[in-house]
Amino acid sequence: PMRSPVASAPPPGVVALLGFEGTDDGVTSQKTATNGTWVVSIPDSRAAHTGAHGVYVEVTTAWRVPNLAQLLLPRYVPRAGRETLLHLSFYARVEKMRSTDPRPTVTVAFLDLHKNFEQLGAEVVPLTSDWQMHYVVIDLKPVHVGHSIRPYLYLGMHTGIYSFDDIEYKEIEIEDGMRWLQRAPERIKRRRMGKFELAFLDREDWPIDYGTAKISLVRHAFPFGVSLRTLGMSGLTVEQYQWYLTTVARHFWSGTIQEQMQWEAYEPRMDQVQETQRAVEELLSWSDAQHWRGSEMGAALLDGGHASKEHWSNKLACPDLKARLHERLLRDLRAFSGRIGRYEVWQGALQWREWLERCGDELFDNAYRWANQADAGATLLSSEDNVLNTLTLTKAEAYHNMVWGLRAKGVPVRGVGVKARFNGEVDASTVKHRLDVLEELQIPVYITQFSIEGLDPAKHAYELEKFLRIAFSHEAVAGVTLGELWDYGNPHPGSGLYGESRQPKPAAARIDDLWRREWHTDVTQEMDSDGAVHLDAFYGLYAYELRAGDRICAGEIELTPPSAEAAKVYGFHERPRTFVVKCDWEGHVHFPVWATPALIALTMVACLISCYRKRTDLLHRQGQVRSKPIRTSEEE
Repeated sequence: PMRSPVASAPPPGVVALLGFEGTDDGVTSQKTATNGTWVVSIPDSRAAHTGAHGVYVEVTTAWRVPNLAQLLLPRYVPRAGRETLLHLSFYARVEKMRSTDPRPTVTVAFLDLHKNFEQLGAEVVPLTSDWQMHYVVIDLKPVHVGHSIRPYLYLGMHTGIYSFDDIEYKEIEIEDGMRWLQRAPERIKRRRMGKFELAFLDREDWPIDYGTAKISLVRHAFPFGVSLRTLGMSGLTVEQYQWYLTTVARHFWSGTIQEQMQWEAYEPRMDQVQETQRAVEELLSWSDAQHWRGSEMGAALLDGGHASKEHWSNKLACPDLKARLHERLLRDLRAFSGRIGRYEVWQGALQWREWLERCGDELFDNAYRWANQADAGATLLSSEDNVLNTLTLTKAEAYHNMVWGLRAKGVPVRGVGVKARFNGEVDASTVKHRLDVLEELQIPVYITQFSIEGLDPAKHAYELEKFLRIAFSHEAVAGVTLGELWDYGNPHPGSGLYGESRQPKPAAARIDDLWRREWHTDVTQEMDSDGAVHLDAFYGLYAYELRAGDRICAGEIELTPPSAEAAKVYGFHERPRTFVVKCDWEGHVHFPVWATPALIALTMVACLISCYRKRTDLLHRQGQVRSKPIRTSEEE
């Protein structure tokens, strides 16, 4: 007799393949209410994607609640001694019962049977009439090792004829987030610091090899900011608002106008923008007075009509909405060109789709094109929330795919905005691996509206520091903006750096310790024979002061990362980058240590002849006692 064929081994990491060929493969069904009806058939030839059979489900009367009709998939027991991603993929299609029915969905949920059916995560997956592969990825922690984790497919929401096939379980071991976090200092050194040589030259371009130089970081190149409100939007008294701005300036060097430039707030009535434009101008004038750069200021513009359903823009027909949106973006971005350098053009496009479902995705794409038309120098961001704090990776991957698709079409999205709001502890692994997904886009990631609530002040400070270490050490992150400074009127209670009584909380001291001590460069050196100061420094703006007797050469200089082309190799190099500081100092004669007396005498005679020829000029020139801030340049 012929030998039966041996099934090929599954791909690496695959722990289960459900093909439903002559068996139900352990899939069962149950309904938990009687107000809906369905038929489930496993295996069934009508639902085959590959092979001959699949899972056939016909929902004739919907329950209108997803989890009232359930398909129970086989249990998965994580056995690795470390954190694991469970990648659940499946092929699915659906036929509507009526053409007017809403688009059917399936909710994929993961329950921990070991912990009384606790739901670890769930994702709603829209289905189409064509076979498509879908997947949901969940992050299982070491505490889940040995637990029975059961995936469920909830089908109670919509009527339809559903087909499922080729369900695959794949496990991927990943690095523990806390172990990764312990190596943050070496990543910060590599990503946020560089080797530099500051060469000080006198008027005649001779090296200044005498005196003492002090170099101190004034402001990081990495923008660390807070969400800003205008006086009108803050709800504060003038005295409270002055304290608010003064305190902001004490801790931050960047800010984002999150509310005032949203369309419904900026133009509450059609063509009425004078008052709100003046309020934004006043806030920007304040930021100018703090010497914040325009490139470090941000603003949020649109949310697809979600926040204010009664705003006049939501009542426009699609052609009129398109025309008014075009006009709005050109007008407002041109008004603030050069003063606001970063825009969250459209927030929440993955979930707030009122305009897009009504007028099409072209409106979304064009919003970025029009913003770029108005201010080609601005960094244009997308913006989504609930990306960093869910156990399932689906939102991060959906966000990645959305931005990837936009850029593939030539839409000028230049950065990824991620709202980072946490209720309770920050899970380092969850945040790290979601940022890893977004890093694949190879454009900067900006953390916005970062807040942590639901913790006592000491724990809040610890978790805030943990998140900042994650963000500052991650290759993808280009800036962090906190959501709230103050707990007074805070919609996210307890997330501010200051309590309602204006008393600083432990978190305020913690961030100052990070930015002013641990992540700070302050160097004092005697000048060497080359007239240079050598230092390992964070990228940013520095104040320098060179003193020699009563002479002072002082000013500011930017110690910048390599050019954009070399961005992937930021950090320490074999050869330090040289920056030149020109001081308005008289030169003096330099003799090498090997010079003989005869050579010195000959040099002095030549100097006397030269001095005689310039005696008239020298009679009217005086030694510089105090130099002005001097322009600086990098020596290529």
